[in-house]
Amino acid sequence: MESKTTVILPEDSADKKLIIPSASSADTPASANGNPANRTRRPIFSKLPQIMRPRRTVVDETMLIAAAVNPRLELFPPSRSTTAEDSKNLPELNRSYNLADKPFAAGGQGKLSTAEHRFLACETAIKSLHANQCNNPDSREAFFNEAQLTASLDHPAIIPVHGFFSDENNGLHLAMKLIKGCTLSEYLKRLTGLYQKHGIHRFDEKRSLRSRIDIFLRVCDAISFAHEKKILHRDLKPENIMLGKHRETYVTDWGIALPFADALKLKKVSGTPAYVAPELLSNPGADHKSDIYSLGVILFELTTLNPAFSDEDVPTLLQKVRLGNHNPLRHRFGSKIDRDLQAIIRKAMSVDPALRYSSVNDLARDLRKYLANEEVSARPDNIFNRLARWGSTHRNGMMLALLGLLLLLAGSSAYILHKEVVGSIRQRAREQAIHQIHSQVTAIAGDMEKSIQRVEYQLETLRINMLFTHLQKELVLPANERINLFTPERYRSDPPPSFRYSPIYRHKIDPDGAVIFNTRTQTVTNQEFEQYNAIGLHMQKILLATLPDRANAAPEALLTGSQPAKSVYSAWSNGIFIAYPGTDEFDSTYDPSARQWYINAIRNPDKAYWSMPYNDAYGNNEKVISCSLAVPGLHGELIGVAAMDFSLEKLSDALMSSPSQYQKFIYEKMLISPDGNVLFRTASENQPAVKFNDPELIKQMQELKYGTLTARTEQGEILLAFAHIKQLNILYVETVDINSLTTESQN
Repeated sequence: MESKTTVILPEDSADKKLIIPSASSADTPASANGNPANRTRRPIFSKLPQIMRPRRTVVDETMLIAAAVNPRLELFPPSRSTTAEDSKNLPELNRSYNLADKPFAAGGQGKLSTAEHRFLACETAIKSLHANQCNNPDSREAFFNEAQLTASLDHPAIIPVHGFFSDENNGLHLAMKLIKGCTLSEYLKRLTGLYQKHGIHRFDEKRSLRSRIDIFLRVCDAISFAHEKKILHRDLKPENIMLGKHRETYVTDWGIALPFADALKLKKVSGTPAYVAPELLSNPGADHKSDIYSLGVILFELTTLNPAFSDEDVPTLLQKVRLGNHNPLRHRFGSKIDRDLQAIIRKAMSVDPALRYSSVNDLARDLRKYLANEEVSARPDNIFNRLARWGSTHRNGMMLALLGLLLLLAGSSAYILHKEVVGSIRQRAREQAIHQIHSQVTAIAGDMEKSIQRVEYQLETLRINMLFTHLQKELVLPANERINLFTPERYRSDPPPSFRYSPIYRHKIDPDGAVIFNTRTQTVTNQEFEQYNAIGLHMQKILLATLPDRANAAPEALLTGSQPAKSVYSAWSNGIFIAYPGTDEFDSTYDPSARQWYINAIRNPDKAYWSMPYNDAYGNNEKVISCSLAVPGLHGELIGVAAMDFSLEKLSDALMSSPSQYQKFIYEKMLISPDGNVLFRTASENQPAVKFNDPELIKQMQELKYGTLTARTEQGEILLAFAHIKQLNILYVETVDINSLTTESQN
């Protein structure tokens, strides 16, 4: 299928939004997002250029350093509300981004353009309020509310916000992640076109439907998360669901979303007619069940490949919505739709809200039960259904009963039939087991890639802070917002009370301080202690953010914590080296510029470098993996390298400990390097380790990157399910007792 590259437009210009005034003429209430008075903050950057000078000092000065150069890189943003009046103090867009000359899409509220970050050279989507609305207080407030609401919804299926800007014309601009892919609506149109052109018989529509439902379940997870935050989307439809090029799913266009409390007070109906819940046409006050209805309409369309309501004039369409007269629940190309799935759709689209699912989670739960061939709440099984379902999940017993009858009629032919049927059942059970194991391995590898992306994002913030420290050499932080910086000699001769032994690090560390030394001069001046203090403080915050309870994490937790991240480094081209946590393990011979993480980072300055495992710098023979990122100056000169060390053992433990319903059938889990070496392996408590060292199989897995293979070992036939972790360029592999798993699946 030819892929089409598009970018998310939160407000599609092709969509006509429905606005129906009710009997009351009162306006929609303002957002429930309050605007408490901003906390007074102490200014500290008096020497900054005007555009980089904060209106008020933030609580976390290191975050303001990052925000001054790149407002989207706020790893620990202060908790505060913003109003449209704050636009006078917003950073200017052109200070950070080069905006494309022409927008690629426009809607009723704004237009969408691409932009390139001036310092990081990465593409971003910029949503801009239309120029003719920039001086309209209501339009500005609505634009602010959308930005604040979207930024508050931190979920993998909701597009992240990178920053908020103004310009010399008092315009407003929202920077968001740029998504390359297509909308769910476009995806369904392409699929329909393929079926029309080649015939549905050439495709596996049953598997395609399961894939579409999987996309829908990710949408449900995002909306469930928003409902937990007491937020209604109010405009769910396929055009507002984006599919990335790696099959990631995003719910977009939160422009008319509202908190629950405000939605109940609405006096006007907003949304797209075919997806508006029937009860809103008589009472515009919306609750969470209106979103559930919209999800039901989307599920109708992705199941049948037909619209739920035909394209007609709006009054006729609304009358059909009010009465629940949707199109027949039949597949566009005649494929059979299971009755359980039909019941789920009808329950979600019920005209009476009381008869719908009570929550999005309940809808998603029923769909997952349907995919697992279990009883769904929308259509409880009667005695015949239960017998049929039992027969489908216990095929062996049903077939044996049938064969017993056939044996009375024709013994020999029944025996042959029995073997064929049992063999067919076992083959289907085997295929299902392989598919389930592969899905599990792919999901685990995907979670690992997301964790790696978060690490790279944290290093980006450190890179920006290093750039700013290089430019602003006279920065002095307040005494109560500093970190201890000590040389290795000071830690050895006069250590602070916080310098204690850690069983995790296997030597003494200082969670309240960082170590600093100059690899060239072997001395650190007082000016350098002052200049680099903010970097040490930011490095501490990065490492604390990796602890399980990051919100309440204290530095002392590093002494006994089980986090994979061990250390954060800041190596400067002038010889300065800073490491957190503080330690006395470095000596005068340590030169970061000779380490592979430093050398490879400056060889590839445009991306993060992940190393192969090596012994850590502290000399305790623990295997670590480093992630490093070069820090270029404004004119391309090298300022230094930012890096983090991770314990291979703890990183692998986090990966290997992922729960699995098939754990008793898994021989072991492995990480395999590009040269075929097994970096880490763990055997199940219930199974012996498999002696696995087949170069040809390893080569096949590296070429395929994702999939399953079978092999013969001392234990018999095993299944190898594998997935590629692209940032580390390694394979995650599970070896499985496929015969035992097939037998259980069959029985």
